[in-house]
Amino acid sequence: MRRLLYAFLLAAVVAIVPMAARVEAEPAATLGVYEGPADAQGVRDFGTWLGREPDVIVDFVDHRAGWSAIENPSWLLDGYASLPDRRLVLSLPPFPTGEGASYGACASGSYNAHFVNLANLAVSKGRDDTVWRIAWEFNGTWMPWSAPTQSVEYAACFRQIVTAMRSVPGQAFQFDWCPNEGVPVDPASYPGDAYVDYVGSDAYAPGPRSGPTFDQMVADPEWGLQVQKDFAAAHGKKVSFPEWGLWNEDDPAYIDGMADWFESLGSMLGYQSYFNVAECSGCAANHQLSRPEFDASEAAYRARFSVAPASPD
Repeated sequence: MRRLLYAFLLAAVVAIVPMAARVEAEPAATLGVYEGPADAQGVRDFGTWLGREPDVIVDFVDHRAGWSAIENPSWLLDGYASLPDRRLVLSLPPFPTGEGASYGACASGSYNAHFVNLANLAVSKGRDDTVWRIAWEFNGTWMPWSAPTQSVEYAACFRQIVTAMRSVPGQAFQFDWCPNEGVPVDPASYPGDAYVDYVGSDAYAPGPRSGPTFDQMVADPEWGLQVQKDFAAAHGKKVSFPEWGLWNEDDPAYIDGMADWFESLGSMLGYQSYFNVAECSGCAANHQLSRPEFDASEAAYRARFSVAPASPD
């Protein structure tokens, strides 16, 4: 039933979105990386290793230390002060964990002041163009803010946060709505075109799902790559891949598959960022390209991404 509802809504949106709202050609998609918390040196080392500097840095606002950690992540912003020309994509929890916070309270605007404080801090630190991906991977079951049965509240919470952060003078923020690939997405969880700049997907190698090929990742009806692309096109948005990477095994076919997919998206691709860490808090797998056991994937990645793609005509 959910798939039928999704297909109906998608078809209806495609029919009413005017061609003028479609994504227009822009310069070539940007390359990003996550190297660890506030790891500016890791980002530099990645650029040296690849022979191409990343344009985007992905990182995560802490959700485990109360509202003060969410509204005042000075340590995180200051950690990248030496890289002012790189755009930050910060993964933003909708509320701290372990404090009884809820989507219902967020949806009512109870937490807006915290996000105004965060926005003011980012602007004061010169990060007025940050991309915020609110409650990333919300469609799964593994995040503290998982919302597979709270789609309406989640969407309302997202809108409250965006509205609060946009109220701050000097901001030029963008917002990434980022489900996890291969997991059902309720259409009711979409906050609305006025609140979303990127339609994202965290799309790791198919290893943990015991065998699906890259082509199956593309064709998966439960937020596969083609579904993501079609949804973004219907809403006139660019697509993003804030997290993608290997999963505990050498998989050059996955690397090449993702590279081919990025190329096929052309100007629809906003940015893509490799999750280049071996181990991290909460990580269930190793992803770091430079690990000896990933030699073939490392070679494939360097061959495909060491040179920036040509700008679309």
